[in-house]
Parts: sequence; structure tokens; C-alpha cells
Amino acid sequence: MLVWLSIEYHDANAESDARAFVDRVRPVLMARYGTVDRAQSAGFSQMTYLGWDGTAVYFNHTFDGVDPMHPNFLWYDRNGRLAGADYELPISQFPMNPPGRDLFPVRRMRWSVVYAHVHVAYFLDGQTVLTQADAQPRFAEIDPVTSDALRGVGLLPANAELQWFSFHPRCWDLSLWLVPNPFGASANFNPYVYF
Repeated sequence: MLVWLSIEYHDANAESDARAFVDRVRPVLMARYGTVDRAQSAGFSQMTYLGWDGTAVYFNHTFDGVDPMHPNFLWYDRNGRLAGADYELPISQFPMNPPGRDLFPVRRMRWSVVYAHVHVAYFLDGQTVLTQADAQPRFAEIDPVTSDALRGVGLLPANAELQWFSFHPRCWDLSLWLVPNPFGASANFNPYVYF
């Protein structure tokens, strides 16, 4: 299993570009979003629980205004420290290719695709619950998004209090570790965060 998780990118130029990009944005992002409290003050909400990679994802609920100094997804380690970032831009805005090197100076191979899905946060029995579901056409058409509408499509239990709902369109995704990673800036696994 660790063999798969530790696969390094073999394109030295692509890794060099990614590391240079991280070196450029890290000081600003660490100063702005270095802790969960700072992210929440800036409008980010927790989107996932601590995952297999040792991080929890926070989202600022927008796909607008994303640039190198303004990612829309941040990853925090189990101690609430910033570990990485995602820059996600709807494919509808860049239908043929991900954003160019003029905006994000990394090789195209660093971008992946995140498919459409939904996230819901609700309060139930004294606890906040975070859920995710594959997108279905009926989810994209919920307008306005209300508790009753979400209950009607099975995304919200009857006695839950909705905190927020987010439809996540199909996006280009640039994922980067902001903390050092011996396997590379875009690797799936970072032993310094996991262990």
C-alpha cells in the first residue's frame, strides 16, 4: 500500500515547477490561513473529517476569484495547522484545458479532474455532521436550496438543522502540499503529515 502512496512524479521539470510555485505562495498562505481559526475567520468551513491522508478539507464556498494567492480549498492536519491547498476551477470556464501557465505556472500534468458532487453540513443530535454524495441532476437543480428541498431529495434527515449545502461542479484541480513532502509537492501521501 505505501508503495502506491509514495509514487513520485518522474518529470523533474514538473516537480521543479510545482516546488517553485509552492515556495512562492507558501509564505502568504501560511500567514493568511495558517490555522483552522484563521481559515474560519476568512469564511472557510470544514468540508470533510480527517481523512486517510491525515488532513481535513475546508472550503470557502466559491469557485470565483481563485488565483495563486487565493485557493478555495485548504487542508489542515490533525493539529489544525495548514498542510496543503487545492485550486479548483470549473471546467465550464476552461473547457479544453486547465488554466494556463500565465495564471498557474505549473505543468499541465499537475492538474487533475474532480467530478461533480455535493456536500452538506447539518446539526443533528448535538453534533455537526458532514456528508458528501455523488452529484445527480436533481441536486444541481435545487433552487432555492432549502431544508425542505434537501429533505425531498434525501440529503437531509427529517430532524436535522441545515448548516450549509454546496454543489461542487466538475473542476480542474491543482492539489499541492504546502509543507515539505519527500514524495513531491503533488503526491497523494505525505509522511510528515500522516505520522
